[in-house]
Amino acid sequence: MTDWSDTEIADLAAALPAWYAAHQRELPWRATRDPYAIWVSEVMLQQTRVEVVIPYYQRFLAAFPTPGALAKAPEEEVLARWSGLGYYSRARNLRRGAGLVADAHRGRFPSERQAALALPGVGPYTAAAVLSIAYDRPHAAVDGNVIRVLARLFALEPPRDRSMPLLDRLADRLLDRDRPGAWNQAMMELGATVCTPRAPLCDQCPAASACRARRLGRPESFPAPKNRAESIEVRGVLLLLRDPAGRLLLERGRWRLLPSLWLPPILADAALAPSLPGLSEAGDLPRALANRGWAERAHELRPLGAVRHTITRHRIRLDVVAGRSREAFPTEPEQEWVDWSALAARGRSSLIEKALRLEQGVGVSDPARPESGRVRRRTAEAAGGQR
Repeated sequence: MTDWSDTEIADLAAALPAWYAAHQRELPWRATRDPYAIWVSEVMLQQTRVEVVIPYYQRFLAAFPTPGALAKAPEEEVLARWSGLGYYSRARNLRRGAGLVADAHRGRFPSERQAALALPGVGPYTAAAVLSIAYDRPHAAVDGNVIRVLARLFALEPPRDRSMPLLDRLADRLLDRDRPGAWNQAMMELGATVCTPRAPLCDQCPAASACRARRLGRPESFPAPKNRAESIEVRGVLLLLRDPAGRLLLERGRWRLLPSLWLPPILADAALAPSLPGLSEAGDLPRALANRGWAERAHELRPLGAVRHTITRHRIRLDVVAGRSREAFPTEPEQEWVDWSALAARGRSSLIEKALRLEQGVGVSDPARPESGRVRRRTAEAAGGQR
């Protein structure tokens, strides 16, 4: 069923670009041919929704308009601009790659596939997307949306539905070599807006007449669902500890799941959770504090409730406890007292915003926060890759 007639291919070659021209969304990265800007967008869009990415993309390019500017920026500043998008290794790889582009490629993303693949974090999809859109190189870009479109067009049954060599061959066969960038974007747009995972809009699809899955009457069956990896449950305590000036104690490198970001102290993890029952009641919190040497320093401890967070397979529940310290006791390396105005300059997890919203909800004042200021919600959940 992977064979289409020449007539069917010709029909799709005419219908898809016309559909894309009429129905494409206006997205900021589609208004440029700058390979660096396109590269940034492709990295940000990995496992993150379009509506979340747009403001981050615009602010990131305003701060780092060229590969050279990104390469010269301190990692802390780059992570701060990325904070809320998640999957922070993407930002670190992007910065490292920008350094190589600045040093080895005269500040311009390489136009050849092998050179592009040599950059940190750039795989076959990202290389194909940037090279086709920016340079009109005839490389088919196959992301999750395109995989779904191909699996339905050709009614690919397992295990062929996720065989990348086969998918690459099919995508390459359909590719419009005269307009590869527009073609790739049209295929991705089709998967994101019409050929959706659930309830595909087959009556609006420019390829409906040739779609094998539609002919079979079960387009949602393709591709077959992935076998999901078993989730890992993580429990812990997040401590919002403030000094007399209202500053928060933050630290970096202490929690194994987010080692590069600034976080309030997390006093337990999956290995300790069985010995810390009832954390929302703060029952075992004194012992956890004693393990960090803070038993005599933290006072007025109040359980605020719990926050939930997801990092890849980890399903995290952290019981949030607020407390005060009578003094800003000396801190260890990678540990600081930070006021509200300085938070934005830190590479930090959205866990901070979640915990502060919880704190605000129970009426705890923040002397360092502007009176009209509310903690702004960051909604960058890593889900789907819906472009």
